[in-house]
Amino acid sequence: WEAVRSLTDCRRALSQIRTASQVPVFVGARGERFNRWASEAADGVLIAGVPLPFIGNVVDCARSVRRIEVSLLIPVCFTDSQLETFRHDQRSVLLEQTPEAREALGADSAALNAGEDPNDTVLAACGLWGTTGSIVDRLRWLVARFQPTTIGVALPVEGLIDNIDRATEVFAGLQSRS
Repeated sequence: WEAVRSLTDCRRALSQIRTASQVPVFVGARGERFNRWASEAADGVLIAGVPLPFIGNVVDCARSVRRIEVSLLIPVCFTDSQLETFRHDQRSVLLEQTPEAREALGADSAALNAGEDPNDTVLAACGLWGTTGSIVDRLRWLVARFQPTTIGVALPVEGLIDNIDRATEVFAGLQSRS
């Protein structure tokens, strides 16, 4: 009932926004119902915090009624220290997933519940890390596969200034044709 009421409230709010503004309206949601609704009512969706293997399903739902814009935000790590912080943070994110989703990602629910951090295989489903070239290659694959209107990278706070420089290199690599 709560989800239906929320969806009704969102429809009402979106109609008020549309009449008051010419600003494109994007919906940020992970669930199927809100993304299907976004396909009907919004100009686009912002997909963030979704494990990489599940992005396709979210995009399909968001474009189920009509082709709307998709903005992807993908977490990246550039250093081992950032990766270990990300690994630790992803433990709680994975615990918020359904048991079926954790199983699909190869996450060990018992180990996560016992306080263990996810292994590299599971972590690779949650974000990108490695060399600039390897991150560019993975982002190119995501762009080719899902055809987003925009793609962004979620940067770790640790080493933020250096991360901005690295992100600049990543985006330059995405723009090049090599």
